[in-house]
Amino acid sequence: MFNEDDSPVGTAGHGMRKYFEQRWAELTEKHSGSS
Repeated sequence: MFNEDDSPVGTAGHGMRKYFEQRWAELTEKHSGSS
């Protein structure tokens, strides 16, 4: 069975997702706090 988590693309995808989730949390937090 192919485990995409162990593949370079899988690990990169997880890093990207974690990064975007963190950025999104910061953006939404600032947006809701300013209004």
